[in-house]
Amino acid sequence: MFQIELESVSFSYDDSKVLLKDINMSVSRRDFVLITGDNGTGKSTLLKIIAGILKPKSGYVKIDGNSIYEDKNYFRKIGFVMQYAEDSFFCDTVFDEIAFASKNFGFVDIQKRVMNAIKLTGIDEELLYKSPFELSSGEARRVAIASAIAHEPFFLILDEPFVGLDKRGKECLTSILKKWKDTQRAVIIVSHQRKYLTNLANKIFKLEAGKLLNADSL
Repeated sequence: MFQIELESVSFSYDDSKVLLKDINMSVSRRDFVLITGDNGTGKSTLLKIIAGILKPKSGYVKIDGNSIYEDKNYFRKIGFVMQYAEDSFFCDTVFDEIAFASKNFGFVDIQKRVMNAIKLTGIDEELLYKSPFELSSGEARRVAIASAIAHEPFFLILDEPFVGLDKRGKECLTSILKKWKDTQRAVIIVSHQRKYLTNLANKIFKLEAGKLLNADSL
């Protein structure tokens, strides 16, 4: 089935202001979901809730009808690329950075997974034993994505992945997302770069005043 559902999800960091209000959304395995909205509207918070990093104050996040918090394998089913994810690199080599999640989840075919991930993301094999801290911004972003997909998740979640990239970098990232979509695995992406993603997305939402609005209703 492979479906993530948000049912009446609300969230606040304190009792004085509700950031997200009664959010409802479903994402199936083949969906490409684009979420837009002004800065400060809670887009990153919403992604962290979907990723299981934050718990909603009310409502439910489910996968295949069950709470994500009851699914011991939920983190294997998702790949999460934070904004400026390369700022959280900590391994000595690009190979180890890409392999980290797969090793952590106990997979044994690490070499194969890393090679598949760099092929999809267009990373030069010669970079694998270079320090991730010596990469260009475009290379680092591709490594961050490769590390999120090497364990072959069903859902890829990205928070503003175009930030800091030049035109060529944005076009490269768009190509990567197209290749991932072609694997028939889902994407949930927060981005202001709608022009690069409209042709890929089959669901487009906007966060406004705490509400998730369908683009068809705007």
